[in-house]
Amino acid sequence: TSYYQESFKSLKNGLGKFVLGLVSVYLLVLPIVIAYELAIVEGQRNPSLILIALCLYLVGMFFLSPFYVYGPCAMANELVKTGQTKVSTVFEARNNYMKILGTLFLKGIYTLGWTLLLIVPGMIKSFSYSMTYFIIRENPEMGSD
Repeated sequence: TSYYQESFKSLKNGLGKFVLGLVSVYLLVLPIVIAYELAIVEGQRNPSLILIALCLYLVGMFFLSPFYVYGPCAMANELVKTGQTKVSTVFEARNNYMKILGTLFLKGIYTLGWTLLLIVPGMIKSFSYSMTYFIIRENPEMGSD
């Protein structure tokens, strides 16, 4: 238990801000997901509502996904390295928006390709690509491929 207490003590300064940052990212995405889900449930009578909700969902995820995937990684990285973090770190993705979006797209394509080969290689590659955003934060000059 001493490791647990020691690690919690080291994260105590920034843990609240880290949780607040995660909640802010999820609150940005939640209305889009709710609108999409409501359109599916209610849209059985109105197909145009489903189409509008789907477009809203895809556009929203296109604009918000770099913040959604990169923000928590950046906050965790900053918290571990410095022992403190800021909620504004979640929005650090705006500095490398296109690179993060390209990386997100390529990561999805590569994982899909490995999964089409067989399920187990897809799972292995999913784990192998899981640290991608931490690497991007450490080395921003690297390309997205």
